[in-house]
Amino acid sequence: WNVMISGFTSHGYGVKALSYFDQMQNEAFAPNSITFLSLLKACASTGSLKLGEEIHVELCNQGFSVEQGGVLGTALMDMYAKCGLLGKAKQVFDNLPTLDVVSCNALMDGYLQHGLMDDVLKCFRRMEDEDILPDRTTFLCALKACSSIKALDMGEEIHEKINMQRLLDKDIFIATTLVDMYAKCGMLVKAQQVFDKLLVRDVVSWNVLIDGYVKLGH
Repeated sequence: WNVMISGFTSHGYGVKALSYFDQMQNEAFAPNSITFLSLLKACASTGSLKLGEEIHVELCNQGFSVEQGGVLGTALMDMYAKCGLLGKAKQVFDNLPTLDVVSCNALMDGYLQHGLMDDVLKCFRRMEDEDILPDRTTFLCALKACSSIKALDMGEEIHEKINMQRLLDKDIFIATTLVDMYAKCGMLVKAQQVFDKLLVRDVVSWNVLIDGYVKLGH
């Protein structure tokens, strides 16, 4: 049952995964931590908040605590974030025994999806304070937040960190998002400079720069 539920979840068939869980219960098989992990991911992808909350209660009944949570704690936090209960997500996040890039990214993405751009950047700062190395997902979330609220200074700091990891040379999506951030902040010279250094360009990177010029009257 776990293999089937996990397989459907991993390939984006969250509804199917949840239907198999129903069948599993009908046949009187008790879920374990592996089942719950897959189910929380399925709830996150399908917005099934009610079932996610029921799983949280069941985990607590089985003696689970977020303070010992590890991967399950992160999945629980991610489920709440994706379902829009960001207060609950932050509560779980703050009680995780250790923070890592996966848990931070999950919270940042939740904030980003619900328009809380300042909170995205606060989470990024907390990662710095905790000496957690950001990855491409972290940078993408942070750059999108900077673009949205025109946080140019923060965007420039993030640009430096991206350069330190040499990501612009190998990740066109990060490079394009950086061009977009500078364009939206009105720094078209900087946007053009980043664009000119791209080793590979696609229609998206061209469109971002063209759109930046159009919106600023050029």
